[in-house]
Amino acid sequence: MSWTDIVNKGSSTWWIVQNNQPAGSGSFANAVPDVDDWNTLSDGKQGGYRFPLKRTPGIDIEFALRWEYTNQYRGKGMFLRTIWTDVSTCNVPDGFDVSISFACGNPWNDNQSNSPPWPAAVIAIDMATRITTPKWQKQHDKWKVLLKYNGGLEMR
Repeated sequence: MSWTDIVNKGSSTWWIVQNNQPAGSGSFANAVPDVDDWNTLSDGKQGGYRFPLKRTPGIDIEFALRWEYTNQYRGKGMFLRTIWTDVSTCNVPDGFDVSISFACGNPWNDNQSNSPPWPAAVIAIDMATRITTPKWQKQHDKWKVLLKYNGGLEMR
């Protein structure tokens, strides 16, 4: 356990939408130092990115990936204290079953030289949509995102 080791102290998977309803309220992930007092990180800036999902006939869902970044531990490092999702629109017509999942990998230190020891947290996130009807099931949109310590979001 060290402040230079970066871990996720939150959840690694949750439903954003499940059975046509917003889900995952209160679920979060992070990329923080591997210390007992990680929740004492400094306040950071907030970022967000909206993902619309509109499909005929009438599927209209919009959710956001949100994160807090540039958090420091005792004045050092750059971490992602909280990563969460929220759903602003969720309209699904009868006869469809829509689910959207969230999954993240283990965070890592993007400061390859580690000199000085200045952790720079990065985490990879996958989100996927499944739409089912009595006649078919289909994987639809998939999003792969890299979130960085400086607030950067890279679509992959």
